[in-house]
Amino acid sequence: MNQLLSSSINYNERFPENKSGRKRLFQHTAIVLSTILLLFTGAFICHAQESIRGLSDNPVLIKQGNKVSKLKAGSDTIILKLPFSDDFSSSNAYPDQSKWIDKYVFINSTFPINPPSIGVATFDALDENGHLYTYADSITNFNADQLTSRMIDLNFPTRNDIYLSFFYEPGGLGGLPDAGDSLMLDFWSPSNNEWKKIWGTSGDTMAHKFRQTLVHISQPEYLQKGFRFRFRNLVSLGNSSTVPDGKNNSNTDFWHLDYIRLDTARSENDTTIKDVAFVKPMHSLLKNYQSMPWDHFTAAFAKVIKSKIEVTYRNNDKILHNVIRNFEVRDLYEPSEKVVFSAGAEDILPGKNFYLETDLPNPFITTSTDSALFEARSYLITDANDNKRNDTIRFRQVFSNYFAYDDGSPEYGYGFDNTAGDLGRLAYQFNSYVSDTLVAVRFFFASSKWAKNVNHFYKLAIWDDKNGKPDKLLYLKSSSNSSTDSIKTNEFNTFILDTSLIVKGKYYVGWIQSDYFYMNVGYDLNDNSDAFTFYLFQGKWINSQLHGSLMIRPVFRHLKSIVTRSKELIVKTLTVFPNPANDYITINYDVLQELGKVSYSIYNAKGMKVMQSTFSGNNTIDVNNLTSGFYILILEQDKTNFAPVKFLIQR
Repeated sequence: MNQLLSSSINYNERFPENKSGRKRLFQHTAIVLSTILLLFTGAFICHAQESIRGLSDNPVLIKQGNKVSKLKAGSDTIILKLPFSDDFSSSNAYPDQSKWIDKYVFINSTFPINPPSIGVATFDALDENGHLYTYADSITNFNADQLTSRMIDLNFPTRNDIYLSFFYEPGGLGGLPDAGDSLMLDFWSPSNNEWKKIWGTSGDTMAHKFRQTLVHISQPEYLQKGFRFRFRNLVSLGNSSTVPDGKNNSNTDFWHLDYIRLDTARSENDTTIKDVAFVKPMHSLLKNYQSMPWDHFTAAFAKVIKSKIEVTYRNNDKILHNVIRNFEVRDLYEPSEKVVFSAGAEDILPGKNFYLETDLPNPFITTSTDSALFEARSYLITDANDNKRNDTIRFRQVFSNYFAYDDGSPEYGYGFDNTAGDLGRLAYQFNSYVSDTLVAVRFFFASSKWAKNVNHFYKLAIWDDKNGKPDKLLYLKSSSNSSTDSIKTNEFNTFILDTSLIVKGKYYVGWIQSDYFYMNVGYDLNDNSDAFTFYLFQGKWINSQLHGSLMIRPVFRHLKSIVTRSKELIVKTLTVFPNPANDYITINYDVLQELGKVSYSIYNAKGMKVMQSTFSGNNTIDVNNLTSGFYILILEQDKTNFAPVKFLIQR
């Protein structure tokens, strides 16, 4: 039996209407397939009382706040040279503005299933700020997202070997497009000053699978300087008799776009990508948790850390490739401290995903005592001509004052649709590895027009454990003391316990509903904790029949040092253009504008520093003295971390 002792303590150009390997891999596959089967049932998914519904907002984009910048007058004058390519692996939430002029699609690696490379551009029913389009109609189709290239020099009037290719997937982990929905491709004619639809595909019951399309560009009206292309989608929200207001006002009709290539010297048979790429994000180095308190980790190191580190990459080529797999875990509080190890080299077969499990040493070396923060990085060393943008993946391993099964990014909202017979009860199992004081529970609520009324319909509950299931109720309290405005959506809400609990061993946090109400708690489909999720059905606690992780986090103690350090570890993502470059590179101006003195260093492919200086009044770096090849740019500034950015010099 677990020991749970109670004690007392005091105590987040818009597009108008159209005018013209192995075990874990098998487990993940099973989870994805079961999720897909559920998705086919409609806009939201049910099993007994449980259901998950599409989101009406995108919390990742909302978190960006007002950072969506518009192109300034005169800034859309850059004309790109061939080749043009983007696999969306080096962007963060928004498209790379060195290649695209708008920001309506969502760049992510959480919604696609088995893409050719990590990162996709997702088209859905949400705008660039992460909200449903204001003109969304619940019956008819409407134009939603678009992705428009910068101008491209396609002035090759005599060539007949120019092709645009791309991969697309309907649905993925999002809802499938309906028959009346579509993904379309338009070309811009500089001489005719107009867009024309060139290609399109409609939604149906297609499998969630990436397929490649090639489009031949031979018409004189497009073989000009100033050519553009754009993708756009048509969406219908639809009606539902089972949603309380009769309308399914949530995100739907997903399309995912990957690996766009436009170049000469191609043919209709040029479908091979000569590239080895990561295809899935890096995950936690812990067996079950994405995050846990540092002192719990040190006490239960052998029980909670994975014995293997896992990555998935793909050989998209038709020939064998030899790949070296390297890993690094760095203490972000003390960046000079790091653990480096390698899985060595291996020949990988063409056209196959490769799932790697390699022995994981103790990578978490730090002088911290109350919290810790690490960056795990995996990187591939591949052929010289391989696309280097998708050869590195990272994961932030957080040891704070809370436990989390989720990755912080919801794909759906979770709740109960039918509470007849049993009012909704949800219990989420956690394990306290040391005797510790539970002071609060955090809930992430997905956006809903009923969210502010949650306080009236549920109570925060904590249970003891008996034989691996919830047992004695230890704590029950209304989620809020007063105002119905206290609930915030699209972020974690912290509910402080007025009577704290000292816990050790298994315990459960969750809720008890006092009336029918759809809680819409954030649900992460990329991490599965169904074995730890229980709900009351016909008077008995049973395991969840859905595969994902609820965004509910128990909190232990209050650590001010964690808050302070988090502020010091702001991460900025850079973009540079043009890329490939010739004589100069330009840094994303929005980043430099926010900061004071910023210095930079440039490293070559061998890791040697070849340039170092400080920005002074502009955001351009002269690279004329550097030879052709791949380079890494790193910016440095007090209290700010920058993600390294790779660029190519090609002359």
